[in-house]
Amino acid sequence: MKRFWLSTLSVLALACNVERNQSDKLVNDAVRTFKAGDTAGAIVGFNQAVTADPTNDAAYYQRGLLRAEKASQPEEAIKDFEKAIELNPEAALYHYHLGKVHGRLKHWPQAINAFSKAIEKNPNHGETH
Repeated sequence: MKRFWLSTLSVLALACNVERNQSDKLVNDAVRTFKAGDTAGAIVGFNQAVTADPTNDAAYYQRGLLRAEKASQPEEAIKDFEKAIELNPEAALYHYHLGKVHGRLKHWPQAINAFSKAIEKNPNHGETH
C-alpha cells in the first residue's frame, strides 16, 4: 500500500511539473506576442497560461501588467495582481504594481497599503519610496 501511495504522489508531482512547464511556455509565448504588437493576442496567451496552471503567479502578474498598462482594464489588473500576491506574497513587484493601479484609480488607502508592502518585501526598491 505504501508503494502505491508513493507511486501516486510521484505521478501527481510529475503532472504538476508538466502543467507548470506548459504554463511557463504559454507565458513566454504571450510576452513574445505582446512584443510583436498584439495586445489582445497576448491577453489570450496569458489566459491560456492561467488555465494550464492556475498556480502560476507570473502568469497573473504579467497579464495584470498588460491589463494595467496597455489594455485599459485597471479593475481586471487589480484582480490579477491580487491573485499573483495570493500565490506569491513575497514578490515586491506584485505589490508595487498593485499600488500603481490603485493610485491611478485614486484608491489612496489601497495604494498606500500596497506600496508599504512592496517596501516591506524589498526595502531597496527605489520606485516605491
